[in-house]
Amino acid sequence: MTRIYLILAALVVFCSCGDDDPFDLDSIFFSCNENGEPFNFELYTGLVDDCKSIIVQETFGSSATSWERNEPNRFKRTITQDGLLQESLNNVSWFFFNDITISENLYQYQIDFELEILSGPESRFHVITWGGRDRLDNFFSLGINANRELQIGTVSNSQDFETLFYLPITTSIIAGSNLITIRVVDNMNYFFINETFVTAMQKSLYGNEIGFNVPAMSANKLNNITITRFRTE
Repeated sequence: MTRIYLILAALVVFCSCGDDDPFDLDSIFFSCNENGEPFNFELYTGLVDDCKSIIVQETFGSSATSWERNEPNRFKRTITQDGLLQESLNNVSWFFFNDITISENLYQYQIDFELEILSGPESRFHVITWGGRDRLDNFFSLGINANRELQIGTVSNSQDFETLFYLPITTSIIAGSNLITIRVVDNMNYFFINETFVTAMQKSLYGNEIGFNVPAMSANKLNNITITRFRTE
């Protein structure tokens, strides 16, 4: 019995020496899915509730002022009653990083956020980036535009943007606010628009940086950003 306690103590010490994630004894010794419910990653509701935990939730209340930025004649980010207003004031597409930080050791997570396109050329994509490293040098991106087009792509080592997936008309995209979801399960990525599955692709991510964009001479609004970590065992 003494030997068992020593082994457990050693595991606690070892697992408590990680970078950012708090030690979770349950995740080592117990399953979050004791009833054996099936996972269906291509279904928006396909995760087991007991296996999920929210790690970031931003509704842009009075405490979210760190998101606001204003550079005259360049861009403006303003908190309003119903989200974060992002405006490009010139002919530059602006990307914003470091608003959200998640652990580099997180390999199973889901990003949900609401995006409303307010103004600008209809063909320009309003984008989220994820799985990034070194900001615009390496990232994956998903964008929608006012023409109801959807585009998923990547930039690697500062090279030209590569389109990985494109839909000319996505009926899931509606006028007004759209709920966009990216579900990462190790090296698989699943994509939903308004809880409707769109596609999945197998891609190893560069890192865990997340960014948001407003296209040139355009405006959009972000709201209800939620990042959920989950387990699959």
